[in-house]
Amino acid sequence: AERDGAALLPGRGECHLWVMTWAGVPAVGDYALSLLSDPERARAERIRDNGTRAVFTASRAAQRMLGAAYLGYQPSRVRIDRTCRHCGDPAHGRPRIAGEAQLDFSVTHCGRLLLVAFVGHGRVGVDAETAARQFGGRRGAGRLADFALTAAEAELVKAEPKCSRSAVFCRLWTRKEAVVKLTGHGIFAPLRSIETATGTGTVSLRGRARDGAADTAWLTDLPADVAPADPAAQL
Repeated sequence: AERDGAALLPGRGECHLWVMTWAGVPAVGDYALSLLSDPERARAERIRDNGTRAVFTASRAAQRMLGAAYLGYQPSRVRIDRTCRHCGDPAHGRPRIAGEAQLDFSVTHCGRLLLVAFVGHGRVGVDAETAARQFGGRRGAGRLADFALTAAEAELVKAEPKCSRSAVFCRLWTRKEAVVKLTGHGIFAPLRSIETATGTGTVSLRGRARDGAADTAWLTDLPADVAPADPAAQL
């Protein structure tokens, strides 16, 4: 596509993270709404909660505005493609800017927190959770742990005092969510094939979790003060 200005992508090895928070419901004007596709506007209209609808709209508009700033386009010319590369569904794949293979991004929402990560080389995944999130009580968390955690991760949780185990599990869960957003598997990924116990550094992907992706990914936990409104955010 013809550019309106020069493209300025993140350098090799760089990840640009954009953090947006709101104390209440974000103000969403006509311009933001105008950037959404017809299906996105229809989806927004179906969201009953005003705050959830506003965050959805602000997020979809921000993705285009930020992508446009990197690519030298007008935001209205940025088309987001969400076709799943695993099953072909046009609505639930990892987002990418159509026709721009080099610039990759990932987005996550948590309450009134919005994170958008961009890289100019390779792929990126980002996720955030609140430390106060409940995973169905002790029994529900136990079932999730059996489903999601590797042996090393399970030992990491068990080694913590009982009062800290929920926070440690949340951190591991968030790491895995970020990884499967990078690979594009989403919740269908075999989470026990992703080892995140070592924290920041190289993450190994085994079996179906690879599925055409590299067999390793680089993981980084965000510092707790990256978003004061939600200090448990993890990358």
